Amino acid sequence: MASCRASLLVATALLLAVCSSQASKIPNPSETAPDTSLYGHRLLLDNTSTAILSFNTSSKLKSGSWVQVSWSGVAVPDAKDMVALYTSPLNQAHAPLKMSWTKVVAARTYMNGSGTANFWLPNWREDIIAVYIQKSFGSAASTVYSAASAPATFSANQPTKGRLGLTANVGEISITWQTKDMNNPMVRYGLSKKALHSISTASTNTYTAMDLCAAPANSTGFFPPGSIHTAVMTVHHSTTYFYQFGDMEEGFSPIYTFTTAPKIGTGTLNILGVADLGHWAPDAAMEFNGYATDENLRGLSYLEPNTTYSNIFNAFINTINEVSPQPMSYFTMKGLSDHAKDPHTKYNLVMLNGDVSYARGQLAQWDTFLTQVEGFTTLVPMITSPGNHERDTPFTGDRYNNNAEDSGGECGVVYERLLPLPNQVVGNQWYSFNMGVAHFLQISTEQDFSPGSLQYQFIVADLAAVNRKITPWVFVGYHRPMYTDEAIRGGVTSPQYVAKDLQDALEPVFFDAQVDAIFNGHIHTYTRSCPVYNGTCLPNNADGTTSGPTHVVMGHGGFEADGFYTLARPAWQSKMVRSYGYTTMKISRTRFALTMIDSLNGTVMDTLNLTKPSGWKPNRAAAMSLRMATPQDPLSFPPLINGTVLGYMFSYFGKSLSPDANNSAYISATFAPSSDPASVSAILAPNSGYGSPTDPTLMLTHLRLWKLFTGILGLMRRTLDAQLATSTNPMDFAANATMEYVWGTLNGRLLPAEIAMPLP
Repeated sequence: MASCRASLLVATALLLAVCSSQASKIPNPSETAPDTSLYGHRLLLDNTSTAILSFNTSSKLKSGSWVQVSWSGVAVPDAKDMVALYTSPLNQAHAPLKMSWTKVVAARTYMNGSGTANFWLPNWREDIIAVYIQKSFGSAASTVYSAASAPATFSANQPTKGRLGLTANVGEISITWQTKDMNNPMVRYGLSKKALHSISTASTNTYTAMDLCAAPANSTGFFPPGSIHTAVMTVHHSTTYFYQFGDMEEGFSPIYTFTTAPKIGTGTLNILGVADLGHWAPDAAMEFNGYATDENLRGLSYLEPNTTYSNIFNAFINTINEVSPQPMSYFTMKGLSDHAKDPHTKYNLVMLNGDVSYARGQLAQWDTFLTQVEGFTTLVPMITSPGNHERDTPFTGDRYNNNAEDSGGECGVVYERLLPLPNQVVGNQWYSFNMGVAHFLQISTEQDFSPGSLQYQFIVADLAAVNRKITPWVFVGYHRPMYTDEAIRGGVTSPQYVAKDLQDALEPVFFDAQVDAIFNGHIHTYTRSCPVYNGTCLPNNADGTTSGPTHVVMGHGGFEADGFYTLARPAWQSKMVRSYGYTTMKISRTRFALTMIDSLNGTVMDTLNLTKPSGWKPNRAAAMSLRMATPQDPLSFPPLINGTVLGYMFSYFGKSLSPDANNSAYISATFAPSSDPASVSAILAPNSGYGSPTDPTLMLTHLRLWKLFTGILGLMRRTLDAQLATSTNPMDFAANATMEYVWGTLNGRLLPAEIAMPLP
């Protein structure tokens, strides 16, 4: 065993050393300000180049168009060359809109100096050009490009990106959309497609770089939103409407439909719930994240693309650099859209609780997100709450003592302009409303919620005013969770730190108000608590109702999965699922039913059923008495990793030190053949940075090696586990801890393309 143990320690130490050396080059986004000089006059034209680039069309592009970029005449092609899209005229101080490796998209021809790349486009309203970049983004001093194409032009006033929403008034539904400009924006609506006789004129808003708070949003990542139009439709409950938005001169959108919720206090509601969704374009081209700095850019040049070694290593590095979008959001959005179109169930609401688009200061990515979600936001009104990636920027009033730069300088302005909230005061990103038999309270964990704050006062007053005879159910939504098994405890923004703040400030308020369920995100997994207070699971009441709120974390919408959990499952945790997905909810006067659905295959992964007897009445005095009698469970908050350098390394790499049954099921699912070949094809689109379908042998070799590699590690894990049962040697336990760390790292950082890829 000694030689096996020594070999294991050496191998894993080398692996961790390589990863740590690369990780040290990557600044922690919550500690390093974005580089405002990024791209500042760095795009330099190679005047000796004879390369030619062109688009395959001169027609005006529309939302969802595919274009092909062709290039030829590259004298000295390189495996690190890229094709990128920029706005036109070329802005040397602007980040590219998206980019692809030439070696990946033109594997057979790129060394001849020619090739093609296919790009999917939202309607960006601005002219775009294609640029051939030599050797990726080069040094910090310059980025050389060989050629730029003639511009491609959009139908800039095509009305797109429709999203239904609520207003502060009962009997109203809003519709928001975007164009470059428009003289008389309006919505036409009615009770049939041929009777759109009601007209509502839209108000128009926008934002400029001056409205935003920091880089990259107000500098290298700024992208003009055009004109943001919002019109309000006056509607009746339980009624199906048809509508289209646009302008008499510029044209209208297709005709869409939606069904309003039942009259307040009556009927059954159907709701879709998700958080931490993100975006992913079907061309799988790469994008910059909001924290892009010179070091991140050079991360693109660490390794030659699409070699066996680089594909395996980039499972660590490219995910950390976050230069790609979030592929799993594609499946979640497809699932949400399929539900929204279900003719047998009329959904009344989509709830998206924070970390909405993950644009993080690269504002053109909002266009990709808003185009993607049209599949359900044109059919069902959507409500949101702000996440850290929408709101947090130092010195802008968030609650994190100027320690968080997670929005990339957007500071909540972009979020609130693009997704108008049904709140009364702009900037106060909290609100409430009644719908059917339920009262909904949406609050902001990114703004002050401490006792005495404006938000706290709103929460207390709102919950005190709920009439449970009319709306027996009360639900609260916000981004960061009050209960989490995330193991990192660092500064004021760490999950456990914020959870404790929420417990201290709001848990007694929610408990006394007899809130039924609380929906969160932020942690990129799915967890559900028992009915809980103070970390203690509570028994049901005599009438079958729960005696405390159930907390549901649904941050598994599409962004990369979290997985560094506490060493022991918390006592309050009833369910944890490591897969991507969303929830459906059905709410009648006497029953609440939640279903968590896996986005990849539609499998039901969890259910929750709550009941209330007919004529149920709240008992506030009993709730307060139970709260005072409930001590904190000392095992509900196990020891945690401190937010040191080691903690940050774990937050980047570590995914699970002690896989439980749920994790084992997740790992098994990871290597199960996909049952949806079409989904695999979508993931491995022609521009995918994960591998080229034009070179399937290489891709399959990569996947088989990966499976073999993790299989060997799994066998070594089982061997070590068996030997540890009788061992007292500290080195055995050190080897096991190292192995568990590597195992969790590998399985937590598998690229989604590899999860879905079937192995012949």
